[in-house]
Amino acid sequence: MPDHMAPPGRVHNREELWRAGWLLVESGYSPRNTGQEEFAMKTKMMLVASAALVMAGCSGEADDAAVDAEELAEQASEMIQPQAGQYQTTAELVEFEVPGMSDEESQMIRGFMEQGFTQQVGYCLTPEDAEKGFEEAIRKMRNDDNNKCEFTRFDVSSGAIDSEMKCDDGKGNAGTISMAGKITETSQDLTMTLDQQSADLPRGSMKMKMKMSSERVGECS
Repeated sequence: MPDHMAPPGRVHNREELWRAGWLLVESGYSPRNTGQEEFAMKTKMMLVASAALVMAGCSGEADDAAVDAEELAEQASEMIQPQAGQYQTTAELVEFEVPGMSDEESQMIRGFMEQGFTQQVGYCLTPEDAEKGFEEAIRKMRNDDNNKCEFTRFDVSSGAIDSEMKCDDGKGNAGTISMAGKITETSQDLTMTLDQQSADLPRGSMKMKMKMSSERVGECS
């Protein structure tokens, strides 16, 4: 299965995901030098992957101090275990703001993103992956020496999620990924907001908000 369709338990490391979400400041990756369809789909895949990552850390409650990765792993072991099966994920771009960017360029980029969001992403969650749940993903993050992100808030109560993760690559790119929504054994209904600060952006900042839904649609084919 392609990495961009990887279910929880097969997520990438945190640094890779948060950097991928901020495609505007990555050299060589823009709508000018990437095919429109590829640009749109890659954007959606990146955000879906980021959502899976944040979900992996959302369990229990914590204050605004950085949450220890080992603690996250322990809490992840107590999370709702997803049912194995075939899942479909859809996304909607709600907000996209880059202060200082021309309306023409902003609308062009938003249009490319919306094209990708209209297409469903499917993946098979195997019984083996379902049994691992989110604990394996947290364990991998704990053993990754290159992490540049830390969870500063997460609260799960009766399936309601409220989380925040702050990232800084030490090279002038910093930001926050926050998420709120609902999760069950067979579905996810989430709203994710990405706030970035970077000297490479027109006025140093960007904000993007999206809604993402994932639902079990049957057995894997």
